[in-house]
Amino acid sequence: MVSSVEIVLPTTGELVSRADAKRCALALSEIRKLENQLKEVKRELTEALVNESARQGTRTLDIGEGFAAVVTGGTDTVWDIEILEQLRDAGLPEERMDALVRTEVRYRVDQREAKRIGGANPVYGEIIAKAQTEVEGSYTVQIRRRQR
Repeated sequence: MVSSVEIVLPTTGELVSRADAKRCALALSEIRKLENQLKEVKRELTEALVNESARQGTRTLDIGEGFAAVVTGGTDTVWDIEILEQLRDAGLPEERMDALVRTEVRYRVDQREAKRIGGANPVYGEIIAKAQTEVEGSYTVQIRRRQR
C-alpha cells in the first residue's frame, strides 16, 4: 500500500510530514482534544434530543426536510436469577425454566417467556416481578430519511 508523504489535517487543511515525529505528535494531541470536545457535544446534543423526545411523548422526532431523529435506548431490565430460581420451588417445570433463563456468559431472561409464565400463574408472576429491576441505560439518536 502506497501512502502519502504528508497527512492533511481535516480541521485546518494543514499538511504534516509523516517524517516529522514532533509535528505528528502535536497534531495527534490536537486531534485527540478535538475528539474529546466532539464526544462531549455529541453527548449534550443526544441528551437534548432525548429530553425533547420525552417532552413530546414520542421516540421519533420530525426534524423537517424529510428527516427524523429516532431515539433508542433507555432503561434495561436486570433480572435476579436467584429469585427466579424460586419458580422451581413454586412448581415450574424444568423445561419451562430452561426456556425462561438461558445460560450464556451471563444470565439472560427472555422477557416474552417471563410475561407468559407470570401471566399464567399469579405465584409465578409475583416471583418474576421481584426478580426484575429497571436500570438506566444509554441513549442513541439516529438521523434517518423519512419514508414517503
